[in-house]
Parts: sequence; structure tokens; C-alpha cells
Amino acid sequence: RRRAALTVRVTYEQLALLSRADSDGAARELVVPRAAQAHAAHHIERIDEDSEYAFKRDVVAFDDAAAPRQDDHPVAGDAVYCAGHAHLDDGRVLYVGGARYAYMSTPYEHEWGLDYARLYTPGAPSMSRVEARIPLGRSWYPTAGVLHDGRVLVTGAFRDYATDACVGEACLNPQLNVFDVAAHDRGDEPWRVWLDEQHAEPDLNPGEREYTRVFALPTPVLVDGWRTHDTLLLGKAGRVLLLDTYDATPMGKRVHKPAGGARPGKCWAASDQSSAVPLMTRGGELLVVGGCKGDADTLRAIDVYNVQEDKWTRIDSGIERAVPATVLLPDGTVLIVNGENEAIDQAEFATRDAPSDPRHPQIFDPDTLTVHTELLDELDAFRGYHNTAALLPDGGVLVGGGFNQRGDVGCENADVRVFYPSYLANGERPEAAGDAASGVTRLVQGERGVRLAFRGAALHRDKGVALLRPQALTHSYGQAQRYVRCAITALRDGEVMFDVPDARVAMAGVYHLFLLSDKGVPSIATVAHVYRTVKARDAAAAAKGKGG
Repeated sequence: RRRAALTVRVTYEQLALLSRADSDGAARELVVPRAAQAHAAHHIERIDEDSEYAFKRDVVAFDDAAAPRQDDHPVAGDAVYCAGHAHLDDGRVLYVGGARYAYMSTPYEHEWGLDYARLYTPGAPSMSRVEARIPLGRSWYPTAGVLHDGRVLVTGAFRDYATDACVGEACLNPQLNVFDVAAHDRGDEPWRVWLDEQHAEPDLNPGEREYTRVFALPTPVLVDGWRTHDTLLLGKAGRVLLLDTYDATPMGKRVHKPAGGARPGKCWAASDQSSAVPLMTRGGELLVVGGCKGDADTLRAIDVYNVQEDKWTRIDSGIERAVPATVLLPDGTVLIVNGENEAIDQAEFATRDAPSDPRHPQIFDPDTLTVHTELLDELDAFRGYHNTAALLPDGGVLVGGGFNQRGDVGCENADVRVFYPSYLANGERPEAAGDAASGVTRLVQGERGVRLAFRGAALHRDKGVALLRPQALTHSYGQAQRYVRCAITALRDGEVMFDVPDARVAMAGVYHLFLLSDKGVPSIATVAHVYRTVKARDAAAAAKGKGG
């Protein structure tokens, strides 16, 4: 047990993350003047100290013109709520599917999936619709997971959630499509069917409270002595599936079920409400926490699946959690936070510890397979389903949302806090210097001998430089999370030299670059962009120099 810190509670209204739509469907922000947010800005993150509004951000509203009626019901609009989303190589975000509503927030609510995708371009900012429709049809709760080559794997999930035709699991759509953003940008057909209805795999289906997991493996798995499977998937069934993403592989050979892929415990093919995060350790591993509400042992478990050995390792965390959040930290450990334990009377234990209390954050070390509990001076709120957590550039973690036993969907905790792990109390931070401190560090997959100036604390010899891909955390799984440790080849006063891993480990895209002290204290992150080729990096740098 180690001492950590938790900031004061800040409401969503203070964060000014509200939006509304004009009559023409355009998005307009509602903002709170900076003076009213000074307290929040001090405790969350100084996003822009010189702006009039401390928490101004891009928002996108309902697409009101999409369809006035669906199945003869009046439609409130289309939303990216319950969409899948993925960060692309160039910083754009792909949103796939989502929800079309009628009778919202009433007992007669209808919720149809959407059969199209959108691309969000930051900086512009703009949201544009992909004209080509998704071949698998309407999709609600789809997963969008980036593959090694930059394409995006999209799961069918549910066609709808609650309509005249079907409700819940009766709406499942276990197909796979692939979206090629490069083809889209060229004006070509961007979609390809990867698993059709004939070859659909039910074990890919999500639960009603968690997305299917997609993990592009750092090391492919050889099947039948010659076929390579490079992507791991895990659905509600709790069974690992391996996917071959090579175009020429016949559809019937693209999915492989490892003999040891079923998650341990008494889940009976229902590992719903767990959380998961991909690990680069030991050739590729998937960490799964909690869930499986019918089995107390599994609710307490941290299960690590090694894809190369086809074997699970179970660690007892001592705390039962359904729908927790898992966040990769700059030192390579995993924060486990939030979650539900239905055995706790939350009113009775509102201000004191409960047995197996999920309000206590824990940190898991994948290298040693050990877990410790972080001590807090005060407890946070109970944060169940729809909670969120995200790593901040200062090494803290923003946590928020989630509902408690007094509410349900639509009645989540309307506040956020920042959790500061105990590693921040271990001394001085290192600090990037020179060009890395003032701009974007542009790297290339497999690049050797990168030099980076720093000052402050001495660096850790093995973990001193790491790239962390910002996450898109939804329903207890950040599809984009990736901790990439860079091998240090030389370390001297004020300068570190390191190598960037290859394309399977350091996937192309935008990262936070963290330095780590010899005592385990992270730096303030700077921005790094990993490119596929030197040519692509140089072209991006040239465009930036011209104001592009």
C-alpha cells in the first residue's frame, strides 16, 4: 500500500463541456467564463492559460437532418454516442456507427444503429461523413481498432439496441469489416468485408456493457506452421480469438481459436463488464480485470493472457470490480480504478471504507505480476458503469462519471477528479530540453540513435524513455492505449540516445513522450509523432514549416 493523492471534485458544468445544436444542425459551444473556472483549472490541467476560456474544446452536435423518421417513428437525431472510434496515423479520429434515437429517455425509447462513419479533423475543426456505407449494415456499440498498416478493423456489434424488430442480444451482428482511410482519401471504396454473415463468429460479440477488444499484436502468432495471425480479439464470451489480416487469406481461414484462449473462472462464456488493456510484455499479452459478475473470484482477478504461450496467469487483486477502468502509466504499470461491487451498501459506506471497496485505486506491474493498493486521504465517489479514466500529460489520471446505486444510465456522477499516483511523490521529475520541449518530436518506426536533451533528475536506465499512445477510453477499454518502451543505447549528463521499436510495436500515430527518472517519477509529457517512413516524416515537417 502506497500513499497517493486525489484532487477536489469538479463538476462537468465547471468544465464547460456542454453543447447544443442550432436549427441548421451546426454545433455551438456553451462555455463558462474563465473567472468561474479558476478553481477547476488549478486542479485539472492548465489547458490554455492565456485563453479567455480555460476549457474551450471542439464539440459536434446531433446530425438532425439525417432522418426525420425511422420505421415510422419520429427521430430525435443521430449521435456518436455508442459509436466506435479510433485515432488514425495523422491525428484524425474515425467514428463508426452510433445511435439514432426516438422517444429518448422514456420507457419507449428506440435506439437504431447507424450504417455510416464520420471523420473528425482536429484543428479545422470539422466532422465529415464517409459517403460509402458500412457493408455490415447498421451498427451500435461497434469496436474500431487500428491495425498495423493503419487500416481500421470494425466489429458489427449490435444492429440496433431497442427497436420494434429486436432488443439487446437479439440484435447482435457478429461480422467484421475493414476501413482503409488511404483509399477513402483517394476517393476509392474504403470498405472491405472481412467476415461476412456466413463466416460470422459469435465469440466476437460484445456485451451490453463492454466493447469487443481489438489488440494489434507486437509479435504475430504462427498457426498451422505457416499462417500468421497478428490481431487479438476478445468479446463477452471471454474467449481469445486471433485474426489473420492478410488480404489473400480465405475468409474461412481468417479466425483462429487458441486451445487455451478461454478466460479462467466460472463465467460460463460471459466475461461481461470486465476491463482490459494491451501489454507489450513477453511477445504480447492482454490484461483483463474484473467482470463476470456471477463469480466473486473473477471479479477480484487480474487475468493476463500470453498470446505466444496460449496461457492465462491469474493474480488476486483483493478487490471485486465490475466495469472498472484500466490505464497504462508512464512507468509501464497499469492503474486499475473505479468499478462496481454490488455487495456494498453505498449509503452506509459513503464516507468510510467498505470491504473490497472499488474506490481504492490499485497499480499492477506487468513485469513482476504484482499489484499494490494506493492509499488515499479521502475516498472518491462510487463510480460504476459509464465511468472513465484517462492519462494526463503530468502523469496524473483524470477520472469521472460512472453511476452509483442511486442512479442508472443518464444519472451518472456529474463530476471529475484527478488521481495522482504515488510515483509522483518519489522526488524530482526529469524534463525534456531543446527542441523536444518546445515542439513535436518526429520519429520514424525502427529509427536508431535518436538523441534527446533533458535536464533535472537522472533517467531510469531501462524505462527512461517511453511512448504512450493517447487512449479513447469507452466502456472500460481504451482501444488506442499502447505503452512503447524505447531501448536506451547511450545515457550521459543532459542527453539520452534511444531506438524506436519497429512497426509492430510502435504503430504509426501521435503519442505522449515521457521520460522516467531513476526513482520512477515521470516527466511532463511532450508530443511525439511516429511516422512509417523518413519521407512521410520529412513531408510532415515541411508542411508544418509552411504553416500546414
